[in-house]
Amino acid sequence: IEPGTFQELKDWINCAFQISAASNLYVCYLTTENQASGGGNVELHPNIYPEISDLKQINLDTQLIDADKRVVLPPHTAQIEVEALQERMPTALETARNLGLNRIEFMGEGEGTSPLRKRHRLGFVSAGLAYSCLLHALGELQLEGEIPILKLGMTHPIDKDLIREFAAQVDAIYVVEEKRPLLENEIKAFITQGYQNGDLDRYVNVWGKQFPNGMAGIPVTSGLDTSILIQKLIPLLKHLLGTGSASTVDAATHHTPKIDLEHLSREETLQNRVADQQIDIPQRTPTFCPGCPHRDSSSVFLEITEQFMDADYMKKHHDSGPVDLVFHGDIGCYSMLKYEPFPRLMHNLSAMALGGGAGAGI
Repeated sequence: IEPGTFQELKDWINCAFQISAASNLYVCYLTTENQASGGGNVELHPNIYPEISDLKQINLDTQLIDADKRVVLPPHTAQIEVEALQERMPTALETARNLGLNRIEFMGEGEGTSPLRKRHRLGFVSAGLAYSCLLHALGELQLEGEIPILKLGMTHPIDKDLIREFAAQVDAIYVVEEKRPLLENEIKAFITQGYQNGDLDRYVNVWGKQFPNGMAGIPVTSGLDTSILIQKLIPLLKHLLGTGSASTVDAATHHTPKIDLEHLSREETLQNRVADQQIDIPQRTPTFCPGCPHRDSSSVFLEITEQFMDADYMKKHHDSGPVDLVFHGDIGCYSMLKYEPFPRLMHNLSAMALGGGAGAGI
């Protein structure tokens, strides 16, 4: 599950438990660094107290425990795998959609795949914080509500029924996601398979990390913010919906967003002006807070290192030559020992959750 707003970040924990309970699957919660380090206002709701607690206890009947589902060993693993794909995954998707995690927004005229609905020139697919950046960018470009968006709150398993419904109503799909093209590649594979099998009556191009005509798409490295997205969307919108291309589309069958080319040009000028600003900000490396005990221990380590590498000191006190010291650490503030004023005290770092320690045989 990938929440996009701080309200969703709070509320969807409850949704995750509901999906897990309904489908009997583990549910992972995926957030970005900006969400974890940021903050925002949220609406609070009454607390939901657990049915079973220290105050309200129950007795367990071991006869009711299905060991085949709790002790997963062959030959039951194959049976459980089939059950997961045929029953539990679809249940998770249905629950997510009923909870509003996956939904199509801003589609406009008509309902569903109604014949009255005009097909849109393009549609966006997004999830998580990238979705919030997309809404912000479209708002700045005066296009909020003009272009349909498939918002995926649950990104795995992906809701193929919604993608099929969405693809039937747009000429092309543009996936807005941070870093690697995970959603983009999965949607491309599904669209291709659907077209080959005859489930889709036409092929729908899927773009993301690359835009048409060699235009640069959503960056594959670093993070994503509204300004970066605006800089990528303006050339695309001018190409798709600007002079010439939009006039060749049948207005009776297609919906073309109301686009203000002059506003796009002003926004583009503003983006370039801000990007060209040369601001001289004093640089410093990360360091410990004043009063942090790491400062004291690091000073001691630095002194020990200098002594061990001092030939005269070692000969006098240990009757040996200089000895080099290698420093290894794990996750924590002391990883900043890579930088001044203690650049000598961190050669290797094994961070939790990366498997570095296990991989290095530690």
